[in-house]
Amino acid sequence: ALDVSIQAKIINLFVDLKDTYDLTYLFISHDIGVIEHISDRVIVMYLGRIVETAPIETFVKQPNHPYTQALLAGVPRLEVGKRQYEPISGEIPSPLSPPTAVISIQDVNLQHRAAKPKNQHYAKLHQRIFPHVI
Repeated sequence: ALDVSIQAKIINLFVDLKDTYDLTYLFISHDIGVIEHISDRVIVMYLGRIVETAPIETFVKQPNHPYTQALLAGVPRLEVGKRQYEPISGEIPSPLSPPTAVISIQDVNLQHRAAKPKNQHYAKLHQRIFPHVI
């Protein structure tokens, strides 16, 4: 683990290099704050499978998948007063034998609200991830 100030310097260096040289990173992290700072687009994985992909603004404001919603609900916020945390209901699937249907940690009927991507590369990726979305 890095000291917080060193971590911030390294992450800011990543952002500066990305902007200066028009770089693309595959950045893997569980730290939502860092992801918000460094990323333009986010892919959420659950049990080794992609369950959601979105631009960072959409990811933070309109998460679709219950796992993404649970991740964002657990992020510490600078708020006055006590915060109520809702436990995740339902059974967690075994990673050794994941379900073949929609992977969800809640018994929720979920409708995917993703817009069609404009970029051709993202359109191909989007089609592979969400083949049922037209």
